[in-house]
Amino acid sequence: MHVLFLPSSYPTMSAPRAGSHCEDQAIALSTLGVDVGVCYPDLRSLRTLAGPAPFHNRFQWSCAEERNMHVVRWHGWNVPSARVRARLYIEEFRKAYRIYEGTFGRPDVMHAQNALWGGVAAMSLSAETGIPFIVTEHSSDYPRHLIRPWEWPSVERCFRASSLAVCVSSSLADELRTALPGVSFAVIPNMVDAVFFTLPSAPRVNARPRFLAIAGLNENKRIDVLLEAFALYRQSEDCWSLEIGGDGPLREELGRQARRLRLEESVRFLGPLTREQVREAMWRASALVISSKVETFGLVAVEALATGLPVIASRCGGPEEVLAPEDGLLVEPDNRLELANALTAIARTAASYAAQDLRDRCIERFGSIAVGKKLLDVYARVARRHGGV
Repeated sequence: MHVLFLPSSYPTMSAPRAGSHCEDQAIALSTLGVDVGVCYPDLRSLRTLAGPAPFHNRFQWSCAEERNMHVVRWHGWNVPSARVRARLYIEEFRKAYRIYEGTFGRPDVMHAQNALWGGVAAMSLSAETGIPFIVTEHSSDYPRHLIRPWEWPSVERCFRASSLAVCVSSSLADELRTALPGVSFAVIPNMVDAVFFTLPSAPRVNARPRFLAIAGLNENKRIDVLLEAFALYRQSEDCWSLEIGGDGPLREELGRQARRLRLEESVRFLGPLTREQVREAMWRASALVISSKVETFGLVAVEALATGLPVIASRCGGPEEVLAPEDGLLVEPDNRLELANALTAIARTAASYAAQDLRDRCIERFGSIAVGKKLLDVYARVARRHGGV
């Protein structure tokens, strides 16, 4: 089986964490015996023009074997106009495919990640080549109502033309079924790289246990709510600290809020983290907290469970499907008092969560074998339906 991924985001030199869930999925399928390829336009913002960037992104192609996968990248520059940028992405995907087929052969199935714009590019390529495609939707732009009116026709055509439209959670599937009546959506979750996200080498024994949040510092992640809840928690408890990993437009504002709440000694902003640093932060943490308004899946929760951490999460879409009752606690979004009570409860009961049990349940549901088998079945059915392998 030869499967070509067309991700709408993918790790690059300038953004090594972008689309890492797509890379993890492709790598996992490769280990299961699938011949996997990736086409991706690495179009960088003109704001990063300084430094060595012009040398690395000068409208050239690269074809390489990356972690047992065939990868074709186009290294170029982005444009300010969203409409022009969309057309540029689709055209570069098409160019990448032509190079890919000439170098690595014709795939049996294309797997796009997100309708915008990998899915729309796959739809165009499918019409030209006759190769069937499926599309997996991850984006929180749908429940957050951020899809622009001119984008909806492309989204609808993409889902209707696909051999299978997949969502990473039931909540996202329900959102899209409401927006696009008559379109059928299957649900296949993201997978965790359980080879990378493991239990720490030694049991967690923290003299000062800590909560951990890993999130972009933007309005949707509601770190401001977490800070207020943590301040309430500290009025009755004074043993756990809080680490916040990530960066974003609200970084300075959140720092001022922490000082205003007199949390300077107990809250630490870690800044942007590499994948290895995320794992290190999880290994030294005692619980993970997700305070988002909307999450279509919540991969960081699954990664935390794989390292043996209990999770507190808001009922914001995906986490309700990720967390079993034995994995942690769920709270209502934007409810500072309920979140503070959950922090207190976890701080008092953390020792009752067995790290190995948390990890085992996680891998059983979200490991590469569990999720990979579902995808392999989909690929085989789609290929057979179109006269392939």
